[in-house]
Amino acid sequence: MNPAVEFVDVTKRYPGLIANSGISFPVFPGEIHAIVGENGAGKSTLMGILSGFVKPEEGQVNVFGRRLELGSPRAALRAGIGLCAQHFHLVPTLTGMENILLGAPGHRLFAPLSHRAQDKVRELMKKYGLKTSLEVPVSDLSVGECERIEILKLLYREAKILILDEPTAVLAPSEVESLFTVLRQLRKEGKAILFITHKLPEVMAVADRVTVLRAGKVEGTVRAEGLDTRTLVSLIIGGEPLPDTPWLPRIPGEPVLEVEKLSAGDSGHSLQRVSLRVREGEIVGVGGVEGNGQRELVAALMGYIGRDHGEIRFLGRPVHPDRTPAFRRRIGVIPEDRRKEGLLPSRNLIDNAVLGFHDRPPFRRGLALRRSDMRAQAHRIVDTFSVYPPRLDLPARAFSGGNQQRFIAGRELSRRPPFLLAVHPTRGVDIRATQFIHARLLEERARGTAILLVTADLTELRTLSDRILILYRGKVAYESSREALDPEAMNRSLLGLENQEANG
Repeated sequence: MNPAVEFVDVTKRYPGLIANSGISFPVFPGEIHAIVGENGAGKSTLMGILSGFVKPEEGQVNVFGRRLELGSPRAALRAGIGLCAQHFHLVPTLTGMENILLGAPGHRLFAPLSHRAQDKVRELMKKYGLKTSLEVPVSDLSVGECERIEILKLLYREAKILILDEPTAVLAPSEVESLFTVLRQLRKEGKAILFITHKLPEVMAVADRVTVLRAGKVEGTVRAEGLDTRTLVSLIIGGEPLPDTPWLPRIPGEPVLEVEKLSAGDSGHSLQRVSLRVREGEIVGVGGVEGNGQRELVAALMGYIGRDHGEIRFLGRPVHPDRTPAFRRRIGVIPEDRRKEGLLPSRNLIDNAVLGFHDRPPFRRGLALRRSDMRAQAHRIVDTFSVYPPRLDLPARAFSGGNQQRFIAGRELSRRPPFLLAVHPTRGVDIRATQFIHARLLEERARGTAILLVTADLTELRTLSDRILILYRGKVAYESSREALDPEAMNRSLLGLENQEANG
């Protein structure tokens, strides 16, 4: 059988970094082919080359035996290549149907939608079980529904090669299984699927073959059948994984952050009278399927949106809306979107190392910034948090997502804040970086820091949290201490099948 995609000696260099070095391997029709590796291993660069957004210096890519014009997204689309990116390429104000047809052949911007095209979309939705709302703006949809819109876009354009970049990062377990059902159906129809993920159990569950990248090179390609997680981890990191840092019981101290009956937001899933308390040396985890009020909770705490009702107290004192900036300056924040909220992508690591507190000692003296102290701070973060490559002069956008996340975590924790807001702290992060960040959060907990963890990763939620809250449609659907946690009840609350508050 001829490959659907064949990478032949593909090499891509950036200043001071070889992202891909002599990459060669095939992907066949009717195959789910997982691409795994640590952050910075070269996965995103390689998928950028295949989808036409990145042009390599050497090598070629063949698609169904024909050489692909590299560096051209248009050529990739013509060749039947479709990308479902980790950060969706959707226009929030347009409906699901409008997003699917936007830019498609025969559809003109601002022109009435073709009834025939709409019928085809609905047929595809029914055929593959990709249930979603097509007639409302995508800003009102859950992340799971937005992902289905992205997949429908690819199917409408009759993509033969589908690239799925971290497609399960924000899905509930039931949504993950539904996605896998769709992928298996597409495989039966002869589609070639490149599946990029850091979740290794999912690799074993759905992939046919696995290619491991390490430091920009192919470490090997193996069949997923019979492969165990330990062997795969060894291939990825070139050795044995670090032991997990144990969660140890401790008695929390005084309340640091208190939220009482907070309501905020104007979407269908806005926050509705949510109460929580985070004490010294305690991690309180807030979970739920994406789009059920988590974002509104974070935005209300940070003062990005107004409060309709309720009170926020920090260290015993009310945080009035007009005093939110002062509150933000006293806390640490690992934001949801590292690229938009956590970094200045075009600035180097020296500037980013003091982002948010550059106007304070020791980084400012009078009107002048002290570059030597800023450089020393950046070096400490890079060294302590193993940021790769250790190049302070590179712009933040030159680093992989996982290394950006390590850097942000290092910057925020280096401040020793009394309260840390950690929002999806390991999303899109590899095994070793996840272990590293988890260990640091537990160290901060032991030091007495109060931590509010907002995550869609249930394993992360259970691993780190002293207390867990599940949000559903903006309300607390389940609440429990770690000791009294009922996993079945928690999983049911994720989908709104139970509406309870079980105080453990």
